[in-house]
Amino acid sequence: MVVRDDDLRALVRRMLEGSEHDVLVAADAAEALDAASSAELDLLLTEVGPGIHGRSIAERLRAGNPALRVLFITDHPGLTEPGETTLQKPFSRHEFRSAVALVVGGDPGL
Repeated sequence: MVVRDDDLRALVRRMLEGSEHDVLVAADAAEALDAASSAELDLLLTEVGPGIHGRSIAERLRAGNPALRVLFITDHPGLTEPGETTLQKPFSRHEFRSAVALVVGGDPGL
């Protein structure tokens, strides 16, 4: 998960850690790419916004893992592309769970 906002990152981490998922957390692209170099990722949660380059992170990680699923989190919906799964901020726990389930293709286990 790559999320710039500390509070949002902590919230999403808490929602994921209570599940069957192992969670790697990064505050920026450098941390994310470093963490991903030593782990096999199934799902990337990343922010997209002005000055937030979640799409670039996703593209770089997908180059080495084409099956990587991505959920973009944003409060700037105009910055996402058609076909991308996007979760609009602010969101509820239910909306988060539904978005993760949509991306992973089933029960997110949250």
